[in-house]
Amino acid sequence: AFDAICHQKQLREFMVMNIELIHTQDKQYGAHSHKHQLADVWVLPLNSIGTDDQENEIHTRTHLGNIVQCGDMCSGSMWLTLSSTTLSSIRSNRLSYRTIVLVKKIYPEKVKRNKGV
Repeated sequence: AFDAICHQKQLREFMVMNIELIHTQDKQYGAHSHKHQLADVWVLPLNSIGTDDQENEIHTRTHLGNIVQCGDMCSGSMWLTLSSTTLSSIRSNRLSYRTIVLVKKIYPEKVKRNKGV
């Protein structure tokens, strides 16, 4: 059983500013997903677009490389907003507090349909 690292209400919206797919030549063992692709992504929180903080793009690595493009919106969680019990259970010195975990792409037509516009 896995414990959730965050809830849907804790997710924040980010805009994809740049994306670079990572092509690995490693041998693939087992089932291989053609839907997901590892990629380096630079994102900005939606609340910092149009402000002076726009220069501080945040780099992350995601499995959504085949799904997202520059200009798309994604939902994700920052390690800074996670609970301290969750952070203490994750023992990795490679993570910083600016690390983001992108969870899913936000599709504009679905947002419009759900709001009834």
